[in-house]
Amino acid sequence: MTLGELRKSRELHESRRYRANVKYKRARKGSASALYWLTQRGKEWGLVARRQHQIKRALAQLPQISTIGGAKGIVDNAFSIAHRTGGNRVYVGSGYRPGSTTTSGNVSDHTGNDAAKAARDIGYQGRDLLTGPPAPELDHAVVAIGKAFGRDYGDGKHSIVDTFYWRGYRVQIIWRTPAFGGHMGHIHVGVKRT
Repeated sequence: MTLGELRKSRELHESRRYRANVKYKRARKGSASALYWLTQRGKEWGLVARRQHQIKRALAQLPQISTIGGAKGIVDNAFSIAHRTGGNRVYVGSGYRPGSTTTSGNVSDHTGNDAAKAARDIGYQGRDLLTGPPAPELDHAVVAIGKAFGRDYGDGKHSIVDTFYWRGYRVQIIWRTPAFGGHMGHIHVGVKRT
Protein backbone atom coordinates (compact mmCIF):
# COMPACT_ATOMS: atom_id res chain seq x y z
CA MET A 1 0.00 0.00 0.00
CA THR A 2 1.44 3.40 -1.00
CA LEU A 3 1.58 6.46 1.21
CA GLY A 4 -1.11 8.13 -0.91
CA GLU A 5 -3.44 5.17 -0.46
CA LEU A 6 -2.81 5.22 3.30
CA ARG A 7 -3.68 8.92 3.47
CA LYS A 8 -6.88 8.44 1.42
CA SER A 9 -7.85 5.55 3.69
CA ARG A 10 -7.28 7.78 6.73
CA GLU A 11 -9.42 10.61 5.24
CA LEU A 12 -12.20 8.13 4.39
CA HIS A 13 -12.05 6.77 7.93
CA GLU A 14 -12.34 10.30 9.40
CA SER A 15 -15.42 11.13 7.29
CA ARG A 16 -17.07 7.82 8.21
CA ARG A 17 -16.39 8.47 11.90
CA TYR A 18 -18.09 11.90 11.65
CA ARG A 19 -21.19 10.39 10.02
CA ALA A 20 -21.19 7.61 12.63
CA ASN A 21 -21.16 10.18 15.47
CA VAL A 22 -24.20 11.94 13.99
CA LYS A 23 -26.12 8.64 13.70
CA TYR A 24 -24.98 7.64 17.21
CA LYS A 25 -26.49 10.81 18.67
CA ARG A 26 -29.77 10.07 16.86
CA ALA A 27 -29.69 6.48 18.13
CA ARG A 28 -29.35 7.64 21.72
CA LYS A 29 -32.69 9.45 21.33
CA GLY A 30 -34.28 6.04 20.97
CA SER A 31 -35.64 5.19 17.51
CA ALA A 32 -35.73 1.42 16.89
CA SER A 33 -34.04 1.60 13.50
CA ALA A 34 -31.29 3.80 14.92
CA LEU A 35 -30.71 1.34 17.79
CA TYR A 36 -30.38 -1.51 15.28
CA TRP A 37 -27.96 0.63 13.30
CA LEU A 38 -25.98 1.24 16.50
CA THR A 39 -25.50 -2.48 17.24
CA GLN A 40 -24.39 -3.14 13.65
CA ARG A 41 -21.98 -0.22 13.76
CA GLY A 42 -20.49 -1.50 17.00
CA LYS A 43 -19.28 -4.55 15.11
CA GLU A 44 -17.87 -2.41 12.31
CA TRP A 45 -16.11 -0.04 14.70
CA GLY A 46 -13.99 -2.94 15.87
CA LEU A 47 -12.94 -3.44 12.24
CA VAL A 48 -12.23 0.28 11.85
CA ALA A 49 -10.01 0.26 14.95
CA ARG A 50 -8.09 -2.70 13.56
CA ARG A 51 -7.76 -0.95 10.20
CA GLN A 52 -6.46 2.19 11.93
CA HIS A 53 -3.85 0.08 13.73
CA GLN A 54 -2.79 -1.47 10.40
CA ILE A 55 -2.37 2.01 8.90
CA LYS A 56 -0.17 3.15 11.80
CA ARG A 57 1.94 0.00 11.55
CA ALA A 58 2.35 0.44 7.77
CA LEU A 59 3.39 4.08 8.19
CA ALA A 60 5.96 3.06 10.80
CA GLN A 61 7.43 0.53 8.35
CA LEU A 62 7.99 3.06 5.56
CA PRO A 63 11.67 3.61 4.72
CA GLN A 64 13.20 5.76 7.42
CA ILE A 65 16.26 6.88 5.51
CA SER A 66 16.02 8.71 2.23
CA THR A 67 18.45 10.50 -0.07
CA ILE A 68 16.61 13.80 0.38
CA GLY A 69 19.25 16.29 1.47
CA GLY A 70 22.06 14.08 0.19
CA ALA A 71 24.78 12.86 2.55
CA LYS A 72 23.78 15.35 5.29
CA GLY A 73 20.16 14.17 5.13
CA ILE A 74 21.21 10.53 5.33
CA VAL A 75 23.39 10.98 8.44
CA ASP A 76 20.72 13.16 10.09
CA ASN A 77 18.13 10.44 9.42
CA ALA A 78 20.50 7.85 10.90
CA PHE A 79 20.82 9.97 14.05
CA SER A 80 17.02 10.29 14.27
CA ILE A 81 16.70 6.51 14.16
CA ALA A 82 19.37 6.14 16.86
CA HIS A 83 17.66 8.75 19.04
CA ARG A 84 14.25 7.09 18.68
CA THR A 85 15.72 3.67 19.41
CA GLY A 86 18.22 4.58 22.15
CA GLY A 87 16.31 7.32 23.96
CA ASN A 88 16.93 10.93 24.94
CA ARG A 89 20.49 10.35 26.17
CA VAL A 90 21.65 9.56 22.63
CA TYR A 91 23.34 12.60 21.09
CA VAL A 92 25.67 13.67 18.27
CA GLY A 93 29.11 13.78 19.84
CA SER A 94 30.85 14.99 16.71
CA GLY A 95 29.68 16.20 13.33
CA TYR A 96 31.37 18.74 11.09
CA ARG A 97 35.15 19.03 11.71
CA PRO A 98 36.94 21.04 8.99
CA GLY A 99 40.36 19.66 8.11
CA SER A 100 39.78 16.37 9.93
CA THR A 101 41.77 13.34 8.79
CA THR A 102 41.48 9.62 9.49
CA THR A 103 44.13 7.62 11.38
CA SER A 104 45.50 6.50 8.00
CA GLY A 105 45.92 10.14 6.89
CA ASN A 106 42.98 10.28 4.46
CA VAL A 107 40.42 13.08 4.43
CA SER A 108 37.60 12.26 6.85
CA ASP A 109 33.88 12.33 6.06
CA HIS A 110 33.66 14.76 8.99
CA THR A 111 35.26 17.47 6.77
CA GLY A 112 31.96 17.96 4.96
CA ASN A 113 28.43 18.67 6.08
CA ASP A 114 26.53 18.95 2.83
CA ALA A 115 24.89 16.85 0.12
CA ALA A 116 28.23 15.42 -1.03
CA LYS A 117 29.81 14.34 2.25
CA ALA A 118 28.84 14.23 5.94
CA ALA A 119 29.40 12.19 9.10
CA ARG A 120 28.01 11.87 12.62
CA ASP A 121 29.50 10.26 15.71
CA ILE A 122 26.48 9.14 17.74
CA GLY A 123 27.22 8.77 21.43
CA TYR A 124 25.47 8.14 24.73
CA GLN A 125 25.61 10.69 27.56
CA GLY A 126 27.91 9.64 30.37
CA ARG A 127 30.08 7.43 28.15
CA ASP A 128 33.42 8.42 26.66
CA LEU A 129 33.10 8.63 22.87
CA LEU A 130 36.45 6.95 22.17
CA THR A 131 36.89 4.36 24.93
CA GLY A 132 33.32 3.64 26.02
CA PRO A 133 32.29 1.37 27.56
CA PRO A 134 29.69 0.60 24.88
CA ALA A 135 26.13 1.52 25.86
CA PRO A 136 23.44 -1.17 25.35
CA GLU A 137 21.19 1.58 23.96
CA LEU A 138 23.69 2.13 21.16
CA ASP A 139 23.72 -1.62 20.47
CA HIS A 140 19.99 -1.34 19.75
CA ALA A 141 20.52 1.88 17.79
CA VAL A 142 23.17 0.40 15.46
CA VAL A 143 20.87 -2.56 14.72
CA ALA A 144 18.02 -0.15 13.83
CA ILE A 145 20.30 1.98 11.65
CA GLY A 146 21.55 -1.15 9.90
CA LYS A 147 18.00 -2.34 9.23
CA ALA A 148 17.13 1.03 7.68
CA PHE A 149 19.98 0.46 5.21
CA GLY A 150 19.04 -3.20 4.68
CA ARG A 151 21.98 -4.53 6.73
CA ASP A 152 21.86 -7.18 9.47
CA TYR A 153 24.03 -6.47 12.51
CA GLY A 154 22.53 -9.22 14.68
CA ASP A 155 22.22 -7.99 18.28
CA GLY A 156 24.77 -5.17 17.74
CA LYS A 157 26.96 -6.40 20.60
CA HIS A 158 30.03 -7.05 18.46
CA SER A 159 32.60 -5.09 16.48
CA ILE A 160 31.10 -3.59 13.31
CA VAL A 161 33.21 -2.08 10.53
CA ASP A 162 30.93 -1.95 7.51
CA THR A 163 31.45 -0.01 4.29
CA PHE A 164 28.84 -0.43 1.56
CA TYR A 165 27.16 1.40 -1.32
CA TRP A 166 23.55 2.51 -1.00
CA ARG A 167 21.55 4.50 -3.59
CA GLY A 168 24.60 6.28 -5.03
CA TYR A 169 26.39 6.87 -1.74
CA ARG A 170 29.26 5.15 0.06
CA VAL A 171 28.10 4.51 3.62
CA GLN A 172 30.43 3.61 6.48
CA ILE A 173 29.23 2.39 9.87
CA ILE A 174 31.76 1.72 12.62
CA TRP A 175 30.86 0.54 16.15
CA ARG A 176 32.47 -1.23 19.12
CA THR A 177 36.03 -1.25 17.89
CA PRO A 178 39.15 0.44 19.29
CA ALA A 179 40.48 0.63 15.71
CA PHE A 180 40.31 3.73 13.49
CA GLY A 181 40.87 6.12 16.41
CA GLY A 182 38.49 4.44 18.85
CA HIS A 183 34.81 3.65 18.33
CA MET A 184 33.98 1.90 21.61
CA GLY A 185 31.67 4.66 22.82
CA HIS A 186 30.05 5.94 19.64
CA ILE A 187 28.56 4.83 16.33
CA HIS A 188 30.29 6.45 13.36
CA VAL A 189 28.03 6.99 10.35
CA GLY A 190 29.90 8.50 7.41
CA VAL A 191 28.38 9.07 3.97
CA LYS A 192 29.94 10.25 0.71
CA ARG A 193 28.37 10.63 -2.73
CA THR A 194 29.96 8.29 -5.27
